Order: sequence, then C-alpha cells, then structure tokens
Amino acid sequence: MELEFVKCHGSSNDFLILDEYSHSLQLSDDERAQLTLTMCNRETGIGADGILFFKKVI
Repeated sequence: MELEFVKCHGSSNDFLILDEYSHSLQLSDDERAQLTLTMCNRETGIGADGILFFKKVI
C-alpha cells in the first residue's frame, strides 16, 4: 500500500497528517490503530508522536 502523508513538527512534537478525505481512503479504526503503531515507531517506521487523520465525518 502506498500512502501520501505530511510530517509536521512543532512545540517539540512531530505528527504525520494523512488525508483520507481527498485520497478516498476508507480505513477502519483497527487499521488506523495498526498503521499508527507501524508508522510512528521511531526504530522501524518513520517515527512520530502520532497521526492526525483528516476524514469526512458522516
């Protein structure tokens, strides 16, 4: 799976921003949780304090 994201830094924190809305992603809560654990791991992933998911709320 290929994902487009932005990594932002500020106030000694860093977060990934993943735009589910514009890219028509439909991740379940469990998939978001696993993706967060995988991508935010500083030893094996990109490394971040968390992911901010931008999505359409119904």
